[in-house]
Amino acid sequence: MTFPLCKINPHYRLQLMVLRIESFCRLKAT
Repeated sequence: MTFPLCKINPHYRLQLMVLRIESFCRLKAT
C-alpha cells in the first residue's frame, strides 16, 4: 500500500512509524 499523503507530508518518517505501530497493534489485538 502506498500512501500519497506521505510524499506530501513533511513528517514522512513519522508517518511510517505510525503505520508500523498501528499494524503492530492490529496483530496484537487479533
